[in-house]
Amino acid sequence: PIPLPEPILLPAGRSAFRVRVSGINSFRTRHEDPNDGPYTDGYVTLERGATFANGSLSPGQTQCMALDYEEVPATLDTILAANNGGLPGGAVFFDLRAAAPISIDGFDLNLDRPGEPVEIDVHVTAGSRTGNLSAPGAWQRRAVDDGSTTSRGLDERTRFDLEERLELPAGSYGVAIVVRGAAHQYTNGTASNRSFSDGTVTLELGEASSTPFHGGVIPDRIWNGSVRYFPTFEIGTRYCSPAVVNSTGAPATLRAYGKTWAFLNEVPLPAEGLPPGSFGFFLARRSEPLVPGAGGSQGTLCLGGSIGRYAGDVFAAGPLGAGALRIDLASMPSPHGTTSVSAGRIWRFQAWYRDANPGLTSNFTDAVAIRFD
Repeated sequence: PIPLPEPILLPAGRSAFRVRVSGINSFRTRHEDPNDGPYTDGYVTLERGATFANGSLSPGQTQCMALDYEEVPATLDTILAANNGGLPGGAVFFDLRAAAPISIDGFDLNLDRPGEPVEIDVHVTAGSRTGNLSAPGAWQRRAVDDGSTTSRGLDERTRFDLEERLELPAGSYGVAIVVRGAAHQYTNGTASNRSFSDGTVTLELGEASSTPFHGGVIPDRIWNGSVRYFPTFEIGTRYCSPAVVNSTGAPATLRAYGKTWAFLNEVPLPAEGLPPGSFGFFLARRSEPLVPGAGGSQGTLCLGGSIGRYAGDVFAAGPLGAGALRIDLASMPSPHGTTSVSAGRIWRFQAWYRDANPGLTSNFTDAVAIRFD
């Protein structure tokens, strides 16, 4: 490892690098192999380059190296100029439209009570907050903070890091942020402060309530804060699609996001299109025979052999009809215990869930196959 004294900050786009190495006899490369590269993890792509030594340029060389980098989240700010405020335990409401899948890392809020410990719950509803502000059954708590935050006080950005990232596919959502230990400080709405966008995420603001989801909604209250997020990239290959239609009138789907490098251990699996309120769990295996009606189900099992079950991670689909699992690649389930993912191996995943269609039954999502590097 060769650490840099300071990180190199790169905007999105294409960059060229020249690396000069001193104090060694040679810099190891591979010559003109068409199977070499480009190498990518979805965020960064490395292409073959060239070497220069003793006055001679040698193109088409693949450098034997690894690149260590950190993603920098995008941040979309609203305003920070409070002229009104709520009560502890209250919420702000807004709509969030994502033009592409995103992974929300945290939020910044404008709060009172500087120095006090504070916590947030993030609730989401499908489509829009409109018509759902006083409907508790329409909302699903999707994220909480990591418990490390103290309020910075009025017109300061109090940073909340989420315990787990909030994964949102492209689409429109109503969002409610409930704060405990302090109160939201917000701004009265005008014609010019209701909408903020960076092209990927658009925020439409907003309302507030001191009794979230149970009435007392105050219109024209503009959330002061920021949303921090990473664009996410779908990985793997979906197959067995579409799945058998469930009681919602449509099939449930499974996608995988994150990175295929096994050592990074960063792969969330969101299942969508589930019947709201249904229970289920995820399955994993390396082979893919199709078994219609497996276990008396209406759907098709798309895994075969000795199937591992995430039976200890049962999900309950909320009003959004979603269930998710962030898999641990170092502890994959099997009938004989756990195993780890090795580079070069393909693993397949599927979700199995309960349904009433019209009688009690079960169904499956489609499946996804991921080759890990």
